[in-house]
Amino acid sequence: MLSWFCIRGTNIVPDLWLGRYTPDRIDQDIKLLKDAHVNGVRICVHVNRQELYDSLDRAGIVAWQDFPLNWDYTHASEFMQEAARQLRDMIRQFYNHPCIVTWVCQNESTAYNVNVLGPFLASVGAQEDSSRPVRPVAPDTEHPYSGWYWGDYHDYVGTSAGPIVSELGAQALPSVEEMKEMAGDARPPDWDKLAYHDFQYEQTFHIAKVNMGSSWPEFVENSQRYQADVLKFAIEHFRRVKYQKIGSFFQSNPGISPRTL
Repeated sequence: MLSWFCIRGTNIVPDLWLGRYTPDRIDQDIKLLKDAHVNGVRICVHVNRQELYDSLDRAGIVAWQDFPLNWDYTHASEFMQEAARQLRDMIRQFYNHPCIVTWVCQNESTAYNVNVLGPFLASVGAQEDSSRPVRPVAPDTEHPYSGWYWGDYHDYVGTSAGPIVSELGAQALPSVEEMKEMAGDARPPDWDKLAYHDFQYEQTFHIAKVNMGSSWPEFVENSQRYQADVLKFAIEHFRRVKYQKIGSFFQSNPGISPRTL
């Protein structure tokens, strides 16, 4: 990333069904991004609607575009060739959008994919676009989830991640209405049912130590407050060391959603 431009970013996965991600919703999201002084987005492990890229172009918000490969998959040569074909198609489709500053071939992949598939796809991507960096992978070493998957969020002070931090943060519950849609009014809720919606019990209670309180409003408030504290602490630290250790960061909160595939 350019040393004079620190990206203050966020990962986005705006909807499980892009047919519902209407131009009006895109306009609302762009406004929220600008109001939050976000100047970059990571379009995380998916390809979005053309209208989003048009809006990012107009807003002057830069985009990190992932190719939709995540974790592990078959190691067959046929898969590699098909992935290469689809990567070429993605780059050709969005090449002319000035908002896009980088293409990234996969996320948090296994050793085989990092060492074999990633370099292969990066070379394919570089053939299609020699004007932008093509990264083989966004490795988990760029994802210092202190205070959520391990440790305490004050550990961000000593993190070795950088100059790119492509994920950080903590999960938070959505609105009270959405939580009741997922779990009903039962206290305590059916944890297995919430796990289906990706509620992370171990992290919420044993690492973050979020207090469930005596009602859904209390639980939601406590969860969202913890998330805010994590982000505030981490981002303030990154701002103090920008241009020294950090050139870009993208907050990312492990999702919980009432809408499932």
